[in-house]
Parts: sequence; C-alpha cells; structure tokens
Amino acid sequence: MDKPPTSKSPQAPGAILHLAAATSFGLSATLAQRLLTSSSPLVLAGRLYHGNTISATESATP
Repeated sequence: MDKPPTSKSPQAPGAILHLAAATSFGLSATLAQRLLTSSSPLVLAGRLYHGNTISATESATP
C-alpha cells in the first residue's frame, strides 16, 4: 500500500534556511549602515559583498 501523504514538504528546510539568510543579510546591512555612517551606500554594499565572498570561499575550500 502507498504511504499516506505527509504534511511536511521536502522543500521546507530549504525555505526556512532561505528566510533565515535573507533576514540576517537585511539585519547586517542595517546594522553596518548605522555603524559606518561615514561610508557611502556603494562602499557599504561592496564591503558586505566582499565579506560574503571571503566567507563563502573559506567554507568551500577543504
């Protein structure tokens, strides 16, 4: 017999991680803007993306 359908979606963990990542990025941008009031928005965005690139590169290397 077939199993009854479950209420959990296999995509739920990915959706939760996506929302958590988007929330943390939004909070970090707001916090950084308040801390670095002398920086332009372009410089601030560059710093945030540069930090993200370094983080992703370090976690991808064995």
